[in-house]
Amino acid sequence: MNAVLAPEPMIFVDLETSGANFANDRIIEVGLIEVDENGAQEWSVLVNPETPLSPFISGLTGIDDAMLCSAPTFSATRAGTARPAARSPAHRP
Repeated sequence: MNAVLAPEPMIFVDLETSGANFANDRIIEVGLIEVDENGAQEWSVLVNPETPLSPFISGLTGIDDAMLCSAPTFSATRAGTARPAARSPAHRP
């Protein structure tokens, strides 16, 4: 890892959602990229929002209801999402 660009390991988070209204819309994908001295490692998981996606969101994200129907719900995914992030020095339990 280049110490000038990244003196500490970093984790980048990307979320896909079922819309832009935080009161009504849900997370449909969580993605993490961890950059450290070993390079970059990726992790992602689809999340079942328990509601159908609009055609607009499916077209925008490339994610459709068929892909999400067997995915875990967000509450079932939370613990798995925390594991990769727990290695980050920024993570303070």
